[in-house]
Amino acid sequence: MKINDNDLDKVIMVLNEIEDLLPYIEKSPFVCTLSAYYNFILKIEALNKDIQQIESGYTLRVLLRVSIEHFIVAYYILYKYMLKNTDSTGEDYYGCYRISESLKRNMYDLGTEGILQGIDKNANLSNLKKKLGAKDIDFKQSDVDEIHTIAGQFGIKKIQSFILKNRLPGNFFHDVNKTVIPDFLSLYNRLSSYIHGGPSAEDEFNNKIIDIAKDKEWNKTLFFLTIVNFFILLTSIDEKFDYLRQHIKIPDYNQ
Repeated sequence: MKINDNDLDKVIMVLNEIEDLLPYIEKSPFVCTLSAYYNFILKIEALNKDIQQIESGYTLRVLLRVSIEHFIVAYYILYKYMLKNTDSTGEDYYGCYRISESLKRNMYDLGTEGILQGIDKNANLSNLKKKLGAKDIDFKQSDVDEIHTIAGQFGIKKIQSFILKNRLPGNFFHDVNKTVIPDFLSLYNRLSSYIHGGPSAEDEFNNKIIDIAKDKEWNKTLFFLTIVNFFILLTSIDEKFDYLRQHIKIPDYNQ
C-alpha cells in the first residue's frame, strides 16, 4: 500500500496555497467544524514528520496508533457534517468534549490525592465542585454524566459503530468506508498493545517483526487522506472551493 510522493507533495502545496483560509474559517458558520478539522491536519502533519524520521519500530508504532486515532476522529467530524450540514459536532468537540476532559482530569487528580492522603472515595462531585471553585453552582451528577455522554461520541468504538450504521451517498465515501476505515481500525486495534505496554507489543518488538517501512507508508497515506478529506469538506461548504475537486482521490491500495 503506497501513495505517490508527488501526490502527497501536491496536496500539501494546494492546501498551503488556499487563499485567506484562516480568515475564512473564522468567519464561517461552520467555524468549529472547520477549525477542528484543520487543526487535526496540523497535528497529523507534525506526527508524520516525526514518524518518517523514527528508527525505532516500537516508538513508530506508538505514534502511528496516535496518528490513526487523530485521523478517525477528524474523519468522524467531517462525516457528521456531511450528514447533518450543521456545526453541531464541531461545537460538541470544543464544548462538551473539552469540558469532559477537564472534569476527568480533575477527578483523576482527586483520586490520586485520596490515595496519597489515605482518603477513600475522595473523587466525588462535592470535592470536584470545591476543586473547580464551583461549590455554589448548581450542577448535579446527571449534568456531569450528560457531558461525558456527549463527549463519548468521539471514542473510536462509538465512531466505528456510527459509521457502520449511517451511510453517506457517493462513491468516495463508499470506497473509504469499505477499504480505508476498516484497514485503519484494524491497525488501530493491533497497535493498542504498544500504547498500553502489553505483552503482544513486547513479543513483536523482541522478535523484530515490525515492518518500519510499511508502517511509515501507512502514516503517509493517512496524512494524504486527511488533507483530501479537508478538500471534500471545503467543497461541500462553499462552491468557491470547487477547484479542489480535481485533487480528491483515494490512493491505490493494491500496490
